[in-house]
This record gives sequence, structure tokens and C-alpha cells, in this order.
Amino acid sequence: MRWATPRRVRGAQCFAWHARCLAALGRGDVEEAYRSAVAIGRPGEFEPHTAYVLLILLDLVESAVRSGHLPEAREHVAAMHDADLARLSGRLRLVVAGCTAPVSDESCPVDLFDAAVGTPGADDWPFELRGSGWPTASGSGARVGCTRPASS
Repeated sequence: MRWATPRRVRGAQCFAWHARCLAALGRGDVEEAYRSAVAIGRPGEFEPHTAYVLLILLDLVESAVRSGHLPEAREHVAAMHDADLARLSGRLRLVVAGCTAPVSDESCPVDLFDAAVGTPGADDWPFELRGSGWPTASGSGARVGCTRPASS
């Protein structure tokens, strides 16, 4: 960062911020993860010529939700839908669906996560949602939980 910042080497800065974001998420420091993610791109905005923002969509939303920045997470997801990012690739279709679940108004977004993981082509991206802390019916995602009504 000391070398890249004065030279305005944005790509190197984005790689460093993303590494910091992932490291912070890994150790549970969600506020630091959020600060690192928004250094790459502000919630609800996709700067032109900054393709890296498409790589941190899930990390920004996850860190925003977990650090209490739910309005910012919702703004970012709304911008994803407004920009129709899901039409660009199978990976983005999966990520946008996965980002939509935790900001939904549903009290338990498990079904939305399961639908995201079931997105056509999702198997081509095994680490996108399955490695996150989001809940799925299969039991992955222990960091966030909810309970479903008991079936009769």
C-alpha cells in the first residue's frame, strides 16, 4: 500500500484491501472487513473502470450485514439489481442471489440461500456461497442462524 497509494495504482490497492477484508472476516472482525471492502467501492456504487468491485460484492454485503450496516448492504444489493449484474455471468447470478438473501425482509432467509446455491451453473463456483457464513438448509453457514417452524 505504501508503494501503490502515492502512485495511484488502484489495482494493487484493491488487491490489498480485499486481502485485508478476507483476513478480517476470517478472524471475525466484521467492522474492519467492512472498512476494507468499502475502500474498494462504496455501497450502491460501481465506479467505472474499477472491475474489482464485482469481485467483492458478497464480501461487502456480508461484512455490512454482520457489522450493523444493513441499510448500506440493502443499498448495494439494490444497485446490483438495478445494474442487472446477474445477466453478465453465472457467477454474478449466483452472487447477486446470495447477496439478496441476507437483506431480504424474510425473518429466515434460508430458502433464499438454498435457491441461490441451486442457481444454474452454481456448481462451477463452489467457493462463492458455500464458503460464506450464510445459512443453508444443508447446515453450512454456522455463523448466522435462524429457526424454521417445526414441520408437522
